[in-house]
Amino acid sequence: MFVFSIDIIDEAGSDVTVTVGGMVDDTLIVKEIDEVLTGSDVAGTFTPGSMVDFRKYVSETYCLDFSSVAVGFKLKFGNIEYLLQHNTAVKVTDTLFCYFTTLGVVTTKMTVNGKVRKHIKDMKNFCRSITRSWHLAAPYLEEVVNIDPVGKKRPLQECSERPREVKKLRLPEGNIADANDGLAVTTERHCARCCTQRQHFVAHSANLYEKLLGCRKVIRLLRKRFNTRRVNQELIRKAKRISVYRHDKADLKRENVLLQKENQLLHLNLKQASSKLSKLRKIADRRSEQRVTFKDKIQSLKLSLEEANVQVNELTEKLSGYNSSQSAQSICQAGVYDARFRKCLYACLESQVPVEKAGHLVRYILNELTQISVSKIPAPSTVAQMAYEMGIISNLQVAEALYTAPELIATLAWDATTIDGSHFNEVNLSFGGKTFTIEIGKLGGGSTLDYLEHIVGIISSLGTTYSTYSGIQQHLILHKFKEMFQTTLTDRAPVNNCVSQQLSQFFAKDLIVLHCNLHPLDGLATEAKKVLKRVDLKYAIASNLFGKEGRAANLIHAISKLRYKATTGDPSNFKVFLKLSGLKVGVIARYVGNRLHILFRSAGIIIHLKNELLQYLDRYGKKTSYRLALSRDLQQPKLLMQLRVLGLFGKMLTGPWMALFYRNEKKMKHLEMVPHVKVCIENLKTIVDDPAFLLSKPTDCFGQALDTNDDVLRALRKVTTDEVFSDISRELAEGFLKVLKRQLSPSEILFSRVIISCLLLAAN
Repeated sequence: MFVFSIDIIDEAGSDVTVTVGGMVDDTLIVKEIDEVLTGSDVAGTFTPGSMVDFRKYVSETYCLDFSSVAVGFKLKFGNIEYLLQHNTAVKVTDTLFCYFTTLGVVTTKMTVNGKVRKHIKDMKNFCRSITRSWHLAAPYLEEVVNIDPVGKKRPLQECSERPREVKKLRLPEGNIADANDGLAVTTERHCARCCTQRQHFVAHSANLYEKLLGCRKVIRLLRKRFNTRRVNQELIRKAKRISVYRHDKADLKRENVLLQKENQLLHLNLKQASSKLSKLRKIADRRSEQRVTFKDKIQSLKLSLEEANVQVNELTEKLSGYNSSQSAQSICQAGVYDARFRKCLYACLESQVPVEKAGHLVRYILNELTQISVSKIPAPSTVAQMAYEMGIISNLQVAEALYTAPELIATLAWDATTIDGSHFNEVNLSFGGKTFTIEIGKLGGGSTLDYLEHIVGIISSLGTTYSTYSGIQQHLILHKFKEMFQTTLTDRAPVNNCVSQQLSQFFAKDLIVLHCNLHPLDGLATEAKKVLKRVDLKYAIASNLFGKEGRAANLIHAISKLRYKATTGDPSNFKVFLKLSGLKVGVIARYVGNRLHILFRSAGIIIHLKNELLQYLDRYGKKTSYRLALSRDLQQPKLLMQLRVLGLFGKMLTGPWMALFYRNEKKMKHLEMVPHVKVCIENLKTIVDDPAFLLSKPTDCFGQALDTNDDVLRALRKVTTDEVFSDISRELAEGFLKVLKRQLSPSEILFSRVIISCLLLAAN
C-alpha cells in the first residue's frame, strides 16, 4: 500500500487534496512527489487525462500489484473519491472497482509550500477530466456503503446525475473474492511501456512549463503596462495642476491690473480730497473770524435782553395789579356762558373729563395761569347739555357735508364691541376721501333689530337736524342721503350681513357689502387654530399644558402668562432675565385672543428665543409644574414645527398685511386694495403646491421684498422640508385661501363694475 498527499489552497480559499496509498518504496514516491510540487520535468507525469489513464498511470509507473492493496483503500482528489478494492482469489489479473461520491471532509492532508499555487489551473483541469471519466463510468457504478477507518457505515451521497439502472450488489463484509457476482475490470501490466508513458508525461509537463513561462512574460508585460499607466496618470494630474496654476496666474494678473486701476483712482481721490481739505480749512478760518464777531454781538444782545427782562417784570407787576382788580369778574352774562369758556368745556368733555369735574377744572386752570377768579361755574346738568349740543353740532356738520358733497357714492360702516357688559355700536360715514363718526351709542343687545334701529335712527336724525338748520324739507334731504348710500363696510359676522340686507330694503336698492380688511386677520388666526387642532390629532402631539385652543396656541398663551401674569408667571424676574440677555422687555407681546397677527408674531419670537427661554426655565425660573410643562413642550419637535410654520406665515402674510392695510402709508382706498389681495391668493396657491415657497422665496405673499437681515426670519428658515412641515404648511395655506376668497368676493364684484364703467366711459 502506497500513500502520497497534495494539499493545494487556491485563490478562492478551497482545499484540493490527493491521497494515494500503497506498499512500495515510500522514499522513491515522496521524492517524485516533491519533484512534481517543485515544478521539475517529472511534473508532467502526474496529469492523467481520464480515470482509465490514471489507473494505468498508477499501475505502469509504479508497477503496483493490486493484490497487495488492502480492502477499503481510498484515493481522494478534491471532492472525488476513488475506492479501490481487489479480489485475492484472482492471481493473474487484478480487479479494480472505482466508486465515486462527494466528500465533505478531507481526512489526510500534507501542506506544501506556495509554489504549488502555480499549478492550480492544471489541477482544476485534472478535476474536470476526472468528472468526465465519472460520467463515462456511471453505467457500471452501484450504490455501496463507505467504510471509514473506525468501521462505521454511512450512505454515500448521490451524484448530480443519477446513473442508469444496473443490478445492485451488496459488498460482503470480508474479502471481495467471497462475492459471487460483481463488476470486474481486468487490467494487464505493461511494464515495457513505463518509459514511454513517462516520456509522454515529461513532454506534457514541458509544454505546461512553457505555458507557465509565457504566462510569466505576460505578467511582466502587464506590470510594465501598469507602471506606464500610473506614470501617464501622474503626468495627467501634473498637467491639470499646471493648467490650474496658469489659470490662477491669469486671475492674479487680472486682479493686479484692477488693483493698479483702483490705486490710480485712489490717487485721484486723494488729490481731490486734499484740494477740498484746503478749501475747508479756508472756510474754517473765515468762520473762526465770524465767531469772534458773533461773540461781540452776543454780548450786546445779552445787555439788551437784561433791559427787556426788567421791562417785562414791570409790565407783569402792572398786569397782576389789574387782574386783582378783576377778581369778582363773571364769565356768565344773562345766563349764557362766554364762547371761550364753552370751548374750554368742550375740550374737557372731548378728553373724557366727567361733567361733574369739568367746570372746576376750567376754573382752576384759569386761576393758575391768568390769576382770574371765576365766581360762577356751570352746574353738571349744564355741562351735560353742552355735551348734547356737541352731538347736535357734529350731526349738523356731517349732514351738511353729506348733502353738499359732489360725489354720489357714500359708504356706511359700523362696528360694535362689549365693554363692562354693555354693548356699544359706532357708526361711521365715508365719502370724498373723508371719514366722519356719526354716533357712538349704547345698545340693548347685539341683534339685527338693535343695529338696524340704531343706524336708521341716526340717518333720520341727520335729516331732521339739517332740515331744521337749513330750512330744506326733510324728505328731500333723506332722499339725497339714500341715493348716496351705495356700499356698507363691516366684518363678516352673520349679524352684520343681516343688517346689510335690511338696510338694502330700507334704501330700496341693492347695497354692495364690503368687508373690513383688518378683520381677516382675526379670521386667519381662527382658521389656523382649527387646522392645528386637526394636526394635533393626526400626529398625536401630546402637551403638558391646559387649554382648548390647540397645542401651539396654548404654548404661546403660557409664555405670555410667564411674562405678564403675576400669579402663574414671574414678570419681574423674567424682565430682569431679558435685560441681562440683551433683549427688549417687550419682545414677547401680551397674548390677547385673536387680535391682529399676535398669534403669528409670538410664534416666530418663541422659535427665535427658544434657547433663551429653555435656559430661563431650567436655571433661573422656579421649579414649578407649570414651568416644567413649558420646558417639555418647548422640546417637542412636532410642536415646534407648528410654531415655525405659524411664524413663517407671520413674516410672509399677516405682518405684510398689517403694514399694507393697517398702516396704509400709500393712502389706498378699499378698491385699490383688491389687486393686492389677488396677488396674495395666487402666492398662497403656490404654497399649497410647493410648501418650500416659505423657505426660499425672497418676497412675501404680496410681492414685496423681505428683510434679509431679520434675525427672526433667518431662525425660522433654518429647517428642512419634511412630511410634517409640508403637511402643516399646505393645510394652513388652504385654510387661509378660504378666508381670503370670502373676503374678496364682494370687493371683486364692485371692482369689476368700476372697471367696466371706466371702460364704457373711455369708449364713449
